[in-house]
Amino acid sequence: MSKSSPRIFWKYVNKFKKKTASNQEIDLQSFVDHYKNMSSTENESSFRENINNNEHHDIHIDCLDGEIIIDEVIKMVSSVAKNKSCDLTSNVADFFIVAKFFIAPYLAKIINYIYNTSVYLIYWTKGVIVPIYKKGDKSDPTNYRAITI
Repeated sequence: MSKSSPRIFWKYVNKFKKKTASNQEIDLQSFVDHYKNMSSTENESSFRENINNNEHHDIHIDCLDGEIIIDEVIKMVSSVAKNKSCDLTSNVADFFIVAKFFIAPYLAKIINYIYNTSVYLIYWTKGVIVPIYKKGDKSDPTNYRAITI
């Protein structure tokens, strides 16, 4: 039956699956509070302390500290999956994949500029946080992984 009528087969199988309680919904404000707490200045200051106390902050590795070359950009763009979601401005990776040979020199120049100057568009710091349920109590925001799109 699974091969001859898969739709009927799965409809039958799904009848016997355990139904989970749907009353474990979480309100939006709980997510907002949880994620705000994660990015609080308290956490940021302890992060900065750890960075400042790091003895190895002057380490230089030639292959990592060198300029990004066009071939590296082409290789990375080629490894991006097609037909995925877009960013906040509706740009899709497919455009970059198709135009990789044309756009790679410009991307390399932009990436190297950002690396050398630490200057980038403020817009690139914006995103939409989407909570993805992991496991446990669905009403507890700590049981969700934050994915930024």
